[in-house]
Order: sequence, then C-alpha cells, then structure tokens
Amino acid sequence: MFSKRSVFNCFVILALLAGLGACQPPLETATAPPPDTPKPEEPTSTSAPAPPESVEWVFPENWWLETQVWAEPPDLYFTTDTDGNQTIWKDFYDDYAPTGFTVITWFIGPPNIVDEFHDRGLMVVASDTMIPVYGPLYDSWFGGEDPPKELEPAAIRDPYSNILVDDFDLADLFDLPYLFTIHSMIHPLWQERMIEEMKAYIDAGVDGYMIDELAFGSTFFPDFNPNTLEKFSAYLQDTYNDEELQNLGAPWGIGEFTNFDYAALVRDHLPAEKTELTKGDWDDWDLRTSLPLMQQFDRFLAIENQKAALRILDEGRTYALENYGKEIPFSANLGALVAPQTIFYIDKLDYSINEFPYDMYGYFPAARTTGTQKLYQHFNRPATYMTQLTTKPDIIAWGVSNTVNLYRTIIADAIANGGAADIEQGEHAYDQDMNLLGPYYRFPLDYPFLFDELEPITNQIGVLRLWEADIYAPWDQWAYVGLCDLLADSGYQFGALFGAEEFLIEGELPNYPAPNHPLRAEDLARHEVIMIPELYTLTDNHAEILLDYVDAGGTLIIFSLPYTTYDMDGTNPLHDQLLTTRGEGTILIGQGKLIHVEGIWGKDFLENPNLDAKNQLRGLLESEGIQPLVMMNDTRYLGATAYKGADQMVVHFVNYDHEEGIDITTPTGPVDVAITLPNGLQLYNPALYLFTPGEMPQSIDGVLDDNLLRLTLPNVDIWSVLLIGEEDSLNEQVAALPTFTPTPLPPTPTQTPEPLPTLSSESFDAGYVVYDDALSIGWSLDPWGGTADLSSPESVYQGSNALEVTLDPSGGITFDVSNFDATAYDFMIFYFNGAESTDQQLYVEMKSGDNVPLGEKAYLTDSYFLDDYPLQPGQWYMVMIPLSHLNPEGKPIAWFDIGDASGDGAATFYLDEIRFVATGP
Repeated sequence: MFSKRSVFNCFVILALLAGLGACQPPLETATAPPPDTPKPEEPTSTSAPAPPESVEWVFPENWWLETQVWAEPPDLYFTTDTDGNQTIWKDFYDDYAPTGFTVITWFIGPPNIVDEFHDRGLMVVASDTMIPVYGPLYDSWFGGEDPPKELEPAAIRDPYSNILVDDFDLADLFDLPYLFTIHSMIHPLWQERMIEEMKAYIDAGVDGYMIDELAFGSTFFPDFNPNTLEKFSAYLQDTYNDEELQNLGAPWGIGEFTNFDYAALVRDHLPAEKTELTKGDWDDWDLRTSLPLMQQFDRFLAIENQKAALRILDEGRTYALENYGKEIPFSANLGALVAPQTIFYIDKLDYSINEFPYDMYGYFPAARTTGTQKLYQHFNRPATYMTQLTTKPDIIAWGVSNTVNLYRTIIADAIANGGAADIEQGEHAYDQDMNLLGPYYRFPLDYPFLFDELEPITNQIGVLRLWEADIYAPWDQWAYVGLCDLLADSGYQFGALFGAEEFLIEGELPNYPAPNHPLRAEDLARHEVIMIPELYTLTDNHAEILLDYVDAGGTLIIFSLPYTTYDMDGTNPLHDQLLTTRGEGTILIGQGKLIHVEGIWGKDFLENPNLDAKNQLRGLLESEGIQPLVMMNDTRYLGATAYKGADQMVVHFVNYDHEEGIDITTPTGPVDVAITLPNGLQLYNPALYLFTPGEMPQSIDGVLDDNLLRLTLPNVDIWSVLLIGEEDSLNEQVAALPTFTPTPLPPTPTQTPEPLPTLSSESFDAGYVVYDDALSIGWSLDPWGGTADLSSPESVYQGSNALEVTLDPSGGITFDVSNFDATAYDFMIFYFNGAESTDQQLYVEMKSGDNVPLGEKAYLTDSYFLDDYPLQPGQWYMVMIPLSHLNPEGKPIAWFDIGDASGDGAATFYLDEIRFVATGP
C-alpha cells in the first residue's frame, strides 16, 4: 500500500555518530507508556502550535506505516536547565515546528527526554549501531574514557593478538585524534551489551528502535578474536565433510582441522616483516585474497553477523511484547541497497532506512530513489531516504541558500516513488531553512488522500534484479538503477523483481550467503514484459524459470554486451537458449518472445540522461505493443509515477532538471500528457485537480476518449501531483478541504542568474590591489592548515610571481587587514589555476574584526563566479564574486579566507591579481 511508508529523518553523519553515542551504560528504567488506545486527532499541519501544557501520550498502533513527518535533531538536542534537569533544546523544536513533524528518530538520551517528546505529541525512535565501537558520545569523545574492562574479551584482535583500533575517518572529519576500540559482533559479551541497552530504551518508553549498520557489524574487520577463531574452526567442521576439508587444507599445508590455529596460518602467509594487520591492510583486496581460506572466512563472518543481528531483533521484540504487551517497530539503516548483505534484512524489519548518496553517479540528483523503492515494494516494506556522508562535502560547499531546490527535489523524489525523505538539521552542517522546506514536509499531511490507500501501478513491466549478478557485478546496479529512471522518465509504470538462491561459482560458494528469496514464476506472470538490465550470470534454476515465462507467452528483454556475461556459455542448454539471441534481435520461444538488446541502456542513461534514450526505449516497447501509461511530449528529466485507488488515480510528476551548486531548477512545461486509465477505473465525467506543495489545488481541463485521458500539464517547477476522479465525488472531496491558506513557498531561483558584467581595463586599473607579485602594504597572509608561498615563479598569470598554496583537510589561508572599507567597490576578483587538479573545492569568506561572517561563502564549485567551467588542468580562470554576496551590508572587512570546502584537503593551486574593483565610473 502506498500509505504504508514512513516519513522520517535520519542524520547522515550520525549514521556513525548515533551508534557511537548510543554505546553508553544502560538507562534508568522509566514508566512504560499506557496500553494501546485510539489515536488522538493530529493537529492541523498548516501551522506549528506551541506544545500544550500536558498531553496524555498514547502509543498509536502501526504509526510507522502511516503518512507522517519524521525529524532528525541536532547532535546535542538536550540541555540542562538551571535546576539541573535535562530538557529538549528549545532552538531545535522552534526550528522544526514549522514542518509539522511528528516523529523524532536516531534518539540518544535520558528517559525524561522521551517523556518530554511525548508531552509535545511526538513519537521517539531510539538508536544503536552494529559498528562495534565503544565510544559513548559524552565520555569517550570528550573525556577519553577507555572501554570498560569487562568488554575487553570482546575486542577484535588481529592475527598477532593486537587489539584493533580505528578512527573511522572521523579524525579528519571532525579534527579529533581519537582511536576507537573495535569489538567483535560475534562475541556474546558485545551482543549482551547491545541487548541490555535496547531493553533500557524500551523501558524508557521509546516507540521504535533503529540499528545502524545492522547488515555489516564486524564483517569488514580482521576479526581474530579467540571466540571468533573457535567458532570458525567449528564452522568448517560442520560445513564440510572430511574429503572436502582435505581439499580445502591441501593448498595451505593443513592436514587436519581439529586443533586448527587459523591466526597462525594467516601470520605464516603475511609478509615476514609485519607485526600487525590493520583495517587498511584488511581492505587491501590483493593482500586479503592472498591469505588462506579467505572466501570461507568471509562467508563465516557474514553468517555469524546475520545470527547476531537476528538475535538482537528477536530479543527486542520479545522483551517489548512480554513486558509491556506491545509491538514496537524495529528498523535498520540498509544504505542504498547496493551491498548484497543488505537485501537479506528487508523482510526481517518493520521498515528500513537508506543512507542515500545522491552524488553516487557523479551529479545531482542522479541517485534517484526509483529503483531502490521499487525493490522495497516487491518485499512490501516501507523505506525512507536520507543523504549519505559522501554527499556532505558538496552540500556544505554550496551552502544553505544554494541547496533549497535540491532538498525539495530529494523530498519529492522519495515520496513520489512511494518512500519518504528526511532533511538533516543541526550540528553536522546540513542546516536548512525549515520555513522553505516546511510546505514539502507538510504536503502529505495537508492532502492525505493523495497518498493513502493507493496502490502503485506496476503490471506493465517488471525489472529483474538477481542476487548472482549483484554479488559479482556491482556495476549491474548502475544498469538496474538507470533502467528504472529511464522507464519512469518515459512514463512507463513498472515493478521490481528479485531472485536469490545459493549457487556455486567456479565450484565455490560465494562470500555472502544468499537470502531465501527464490525467483517465483507467479511474480513474473504479473508483467507483460520482463527486463534484465544487464545479463551477467544466471543460475540454472533462474534461467529455467525465465524460459518458462517466455514459453507461456511472456516477453523477455535482455540487455548485455558479449564480454559482460560470466560463467555462461553454450555448453549449458539453458544458458545457450538465452544467449542465442545475440545479434538476432527477436526470436520466438513457445508462445512468447525473447529479445536481446546489444548494449546496457540503463548504465548509459545514468551517464547521459537524454531524449534519445527515451525515444529508443519507446520505439523498442511500442514495437511490442507496449505504450507508456503516462505519455508525455518530449521533456527533459520529468518522471511520472502513477497510483490507483478504488475510484481515483494519482500521478506524481517530478522535475529533476536541477543544476547543482547554484540550485537552479528549470521548470518543465507546459507538457501535453495522455494517460491510459488503468483497468478497473471507469470514469464518465472526470475531474482533474493539480496539487503542488505550498499552493492551493487548481482544477485543470482534460478530454476523455474511451480510456485515454488527454490534458496539458502546466509548468512543473519541482513536484506536481495530478488527482483524477469522477467529477461529482472529486469536486465534493476538494470542496471539503480545510479552509486554510497553505504557506506559500518563497520565490526560488528558477532561471539562470543575470551574467556578471565584463570588466574593462579601466576597471582593473582603478581597482584596489590586494596581491600583485606581492601583498600590498597593510595586508598580511596567515596560512592555517597548509602552506603558502607569496613569491612562487612556478605558474604566473601576470607579472613575475604568483601565490602558491597547498591546503590540509579543512585548512585555509587568511588575508588580514585593518578594517578595510570596500564600499567603493562592487566585486572581488582574482585569477585561479588548479594546476594538475580539476576538482579543487574552495570557498571565499569575509569576516569582521570579531570573527563574524559578513555575508555568505562563495564556492569555486559554483560556475556562476567563474569565467569558464568546467575547469581544465593548468589553465588560469578569472573568479569574480559580487561583494553583495560576500559583504551585502558593506561593513568594514577585517580579513577574508580562502579555504578547503571538501574536508579532504586541496592539491596545489595558484592565485594571482587579487583585487577589489568597481563596475561604474
């Protein structure tokens, strides 16, 4: 059901930090919430009333399946008042109140904070992490406390018995020097610690529980803890018979496994000079695969992690039910479902969270949620999406004002595809203006009939994702994701299919155990066409099921290239039938068709999402009699997703034509649209209403010809939802809407800004020089986290010297001056050369004498400030930044910074001819 999805918030960087912070001693037991009672009416979503003095908290049944708004608080979202009581940070609530949010998630805090959230009418989801790190947020991070001695037996040790520590790259991210002790999820002591903390949160009255990194735990660490080694020895003896064990041991000189010392065996095959095995070594694929029995060890770790994860979920559910008579939802962060381990857990959870790297394919918003959400629909589970850590540098670099449309697009994409989105806020620099995003958050609350009790229309096409392809061909995910996006942008309605079963490749079981989800013939039969985005490998059973589908009258379309297939050849009669279509186009098998397409269209579309690909797809499908359910005239980046109710139809239109950095979304439209009404929806006098966040619904005209509805869609800025129904009932439904005025969206940039002026030589000559072969009198240069040479002859734009700079992560250089008055000038300009790099992520910021920013940062990733873009290595570019951006009020300038915005450091670059100029006489 489209209504069975949750809208909640999950903090990107907190994907690690929430888990770290959650590793604290068990909380004090709090009074359990009252038993289930009818859910009270929710407050109107068009305003943000102050919390009432007292609210009787009730636990709404199945709240996580309803259309709601979730929120993620800042890192430190509770404080201590003058009486010593901990309470919610007021600024946090005031920031979020305009969104109308109803759930607080990734909660880490004391029990009375749960009570206070309940007093404000909010649900609370507590969190922990399967990343096995001891480091309570307020003890280990700031107090440097060592792990408790009772946990020491659970510490991961390398083959040399060294306790493993890591900083998870947090030292660079937060400038913290701490290393964290890593613990083995397989160890019962660590599992007990997690279970006791989970029970304490349940005692505190939380309404749900979320486990970060549930699918991974300690599987990616060199876990040579004695407990692990003992279990591994038992695993080998339980899994293989004597003959198989002899075959396994022979290449490594192992005669018997009774007193098997795996750590000693690994040490013998590591370089002689080594005395430790670090996490970095373990990630070195060449080194790791050279070690004995690695495939068996990796599979063993994955199996044991699954056992630990399922035990923790089972213990939590049982504890809540037996002690409080209630079921609370359990969830986990499963990433973007790109790792094969994650799919195992989809149907083991009540809902899932997905850290989503929106820069996954190199541009925004490339990583659309369409393909991922279709997979969740296959398993009948709700999911939500949050921006992932890898997305952070770009978003921070662009700034709050330059990411509003990006976040609106993220929200629209996730919800339109049947999932949910969240927008981070607070300590991790993802701050957003909630007044601007509030209408998008509130949209499902203002108009629940656009989302509730609706089924996605998926019967036209099935897109098949297979376990055997996912494990050994990670690029197959590109093909799958891109084909889903291509179908959505072409107006076709489709569903995802998944098949998984154990199989041998080159005679060995793969590193990861397969989830128990065999491909089912009845799932295939629901679709007129089945598409395989990339044919890489197939099990014999899956090949047989696909051929049976074709034989019974189905159409199977396979995309592949000759060199992409693996472990498939003509010696296998099943594989041979599927491969013979190469270069042959279409062949008939039984009552159906098998079509082989030379090429991988999905991957191509991700790299170049153009109209040619859409026309090519439409030509292929129309030749087979398959028309788009939503036919649109040629549009750029406009996706259409349709849902059907008992007597209504809803179509979401999302415009992805977004230009990152400057946050421009070019409106799409007007668009001529023809919609084929789905089977079972009979309309005689249809009415059409268009809904857009922040606007009142508007009636639009359409013409119904048999079951084909024709209309013209007005401009789609980002998100428009078309409601189709019988005139009488629909008019009555819309007329009954509350008589409030939706909060209008403030104007946002929808067209390219006016070009910067061309400066004359007179402007340059009349300008004020900061640096020209040398710093001007009164200015000084102060590098912080990097080096700077004011007299470098290596690369010069004009004159004899230039400023050569190399920055450490998050470092910069400061140009100091004593209260410089720049009111006579309009622009700051300089020349920039990135040397060998074309990806310098730098910013410029001006400050007052008390270190207060005078305006917004300007980023060199913003093509608006550059005279040409993209950058080429070794070329000089003029950077021209309006002072109205850097210092809009014209206050005295104490200094300006040029700093690294990426957090990764900046390769060597050069600056020259830094000055302030005016454009007028």
